[in-house]
Amino acid sequence: MAYGAEPRIGDIPALERYFEYTISKTDPERRALMARELTARVETSKISFYAFLPILVVERKRDIVVTATIDFVSCSPFNDNGELCAIGELRDLFRGRAIANPGAVFGALVTMGERRFADFLDSIEPLLTNDELDVAARVHTPFLKPTEVSYWLHLANKFAAEGPGTSGQRFGSCALAIALARRDIRSDRVIEGQRDFPCRGKENPIRIIQETTVDEYAESIVPELYELEAIEAPPKLFSHVLRTWGYEPQALLVEQFFPPSDRTEQEFTRLRKRPMPSA
Repeated sequence: MAYGAEPRIGDIPALERYFEYTISKTDPERRALMARELTARVETSKISFYAFLPILVVERKRDIVVTATIDFVSCSPFNDNGELCAIGELRDLFRGRAIANPGAVFGALVTMGERRFADFLDSIEPLLTNDELDVAARVHTPFLKPTEVSYWLHLANKFAAEGPGTSGQRFGSCALAIALARRDIRSDRVIEGQRDFPCRGKENPIRIIQETTVDEYAESIVPELYELEAIEAPPKLFSHVLRTWGYEPQALLVEQFFPPSDRTEQEFTRLRKRPMPSA
């Protein structure tokens, strides 16, 4: 709390050791409660958003890191160059390999659904290992945001363009992310919003830009899903992605990828066929 009230660079090594000690003596549930208390204090006082940095540097538990990242960025002001101060800090931390769970931080930034983060994410993605990108792919909230899905589609197309048969594990992580984004939602609405940074203390910190239904949004991206299925080498992960979004794959059955619990007769009967292209 004192660091947040008056951030001092010289305090960081001691804070890292303190947080490492805390992690060794507490379970994740306890640390999650501590992180939520910190968020409440930052949102209702003058404590700086920098108070979240020690968590991002030391904590490895994915859900704690995701929440801390979203709160860190949401509470950030802009610097004199018009960039969020939090983005500048994260850039240095990623480049210095100073984040304990970089995949969770990256995934949190994607799932925030802010279009203006795309260039920053593109600059950071090559710094992630394959396993770290896979961690990022598993980060989702119960609310589907079109910018989240479109970013993973952007990466999938990038990796597919690198050579025939796609680009292995990183391409697979994108397929996983797009499937989980649909599977894990708890609403039939797809909402794109834009945050009014810094968000703390504001009654309506997120402005709704557009809103549609899940079915309408699925129809808008399904041509791209079929294109990725077509260029992918078997077993085709995007066949599974298509089924998750409610559409019948076009690949031969023997070429499709099936998770162990996915191959059910009921699933095949409810799938929609590929829509005909408009004239």
